[in-house]
Amino acid sequence: MIRGSNLADELGGLVGENRVRAEVGCPQVFHVSPASSEEVLSVLTTAKKRKLPLLQRAPGLDTSDVTMPREGGIILDLRLLNRVLEIEHTERYAVVEPGVTWQGLEKRLLEEGGDLALPVTSTPSGIGPWTTFLFDGAEGAGLSLGNESRFLLGVEAILATGETVKTGASAATGRWWGRGPGTDMTSLFARWRGASGIVTRLAVALDPRPRHARRLLIPSSKRRLAMAASIRLARTELFDETHVIPWTLPRVLLGASRPRRRLPGEPEAWLAVDFRADSLPDLEYKRVHLAQALSRASKRGGRFDDPLPLSSVARVCPSLAMLGDLPLRLPEALCERGGDTAPRLLSCHGPVRAMVDGASKVDEAYGEIGLPAGILMRPSPGGDHGILHVIPPAATNGQEDRDELLAAERRLVEILDAAGFVIHRYPREHRGLVNEVTDEGSTDLTIRLRRTIDPENMLEPTRWGLLPP
Repeated sequence: MIRGSNLADELGGLVGENRVRAEVGCPQVFHVSPASSEEVLSVLTTAKKRKLPLLQRAPGLDTSDVTMPREGGIILDLRLLNRVLEIEHTERYAVVEPGVTWQGLEKRLLEEGGDLALPVTSTPSGIGPWTTFLFDGAEGAGLSLGNESRFLLGVEAILATGETVKTGASAATGRWWGRGPGTDMTSLFARWRGASGIVTRLAVALDPRPRHARRLLIPSSKRRLAMAASIRLARTELFDETHVIPWTLPRVLLGASRPRRRLPGEPEAWLAVDFRADSLPDLEYKRVHLAQALSRASKRGGRFDDPLPLSSVARVCPSLAMLGDLPLRLPEALCERGGDTAPRLLSCHGPVRAMVDGASKVDEAYGEIGLPAGILMRPSPGGDHGILHVIPPAATNGQEDRDELLAAERRLVEILDAAGFVIHRYPREHRGLVNEVTDEGSTDLTIRLRRTIDPENMLEPTRWGLLPP
């Protein structure tokens, strides 16, 4: 803790000196780690009294779009709120705090007998339900999650006013079995990125645990072919996840710093498919559907090679085990190897028919500066639209590289918008450009709602491009 600061002293008195620290290079910004809802409220009250902006962090939260004002503020690190508060086996839900990760929840489910399973097939370390539902959106986390209305059953949150509220059935019954009838207030927190309140607990629906599971990687000679098969699989609603990984990302994971051309015989893309079943006949039924989807897609031209279990691929090439974290974990894949300090993920939703063309635009934008990007293409649940994730390359050669990357990103945002994509995650430097292409009425309505909930504009103002208090 930084001594001699009135704010630091006050925060240390609320949560303990060892749980307050100053931001490196910005001593007016303090990281505070509360360990209870009561401490969260105390820190919120202090921020409100001093008219300071308050930002939230929890496991797996991408903060590349966040800028804390130089005048100072508080970053509320919620990772110490890490308890699994309840597991209900009959009604199949868990109530967790912000710091609980998917891996931690899975461990607890196994300790309690293993009859229940997570609604996600990948469980990368350091990512949890709080970030998945409240910041990133469940739709981008896997077909099995569908949308928030099925798996995010309710929340308990502290509003900017200091009031504590509950949503879903719990607001009336104290039980978290569903969102309940009537006005769906839970949606006021899902994807609002912390701007509507500080969620201190949330209820997550669970699935029965299947006895059998398969995670496959299928080499494809053409990414358009792989995407066509992926859409077919999504529309059957039989599969837990499917996405397309063009060749660049696996090459980077294997150690290539700036791959520009495919090697002879290298697949243009990999089709990833996850599916589970409670019996071997049901598993075989899904395998047959997979084979049929591959066959039908191949009629467009091109071919698929034999499916490979992801576990076998990871044993031969351990660095490719990271592919099993997709799509829940995206940003680090290129940046960890490139040495960049902050991941610069760009994600957008758009017409499913435009996914491959959108990926080609990504290739062109970064190809002009000789820095290939990682790409992930996937259909939404039901296959009615698509999601395109772009992992820009790391800037390794100083300011010149960074300037070229910024210019390429800006061109890409403009191109994707013109192609009908809705960009929802982007580096902070492009916030103004994204706001320019968003319907003015929609933006105004969102801001009016936000300011009704948070009149002093205290919670997460910089994420929304608003002025801090």
